Amino acid sequence: MQHKRYLVSGKVQGVSYRRFAEREATALGLFGLARNLRDGRVEIVASGSLERLVAFESRLAQGPTLSRVEGIEKEDVPSGWIQARLSQKAFTVESDGEAPWVLKT
Repeated sequence: MQHKRYLVSGKVQGVSYRRFAEREATALGLFGLARNLRDGRVEIVASGSLERLVAFESRLAQGPTLSRVEGIEKEDVPSGWIQARLSQKAFTVESDGEAPWVLKT
């Protein structure tokens, strides 16, 4: 199992991007979460097989109809952070955050 964080920039707030990410992750059998950041980006953490995460990243780059994705930063997430923070059964949309999470175990 792989764990990735995506910081998506562009026109990604106010266009149902988080719900889009939730639908796509669920369709791919991934678990994780998405939230808006104050700086206009969307932060997404997702877990699953490498093959499914690659497919998810491709879908994130497309985004929903009204979005315009300008960039995606990605990084690995420590397993300890996942176990402490995420439900391993679902993908959820969370409350907005000030800044990206600090991914410490």
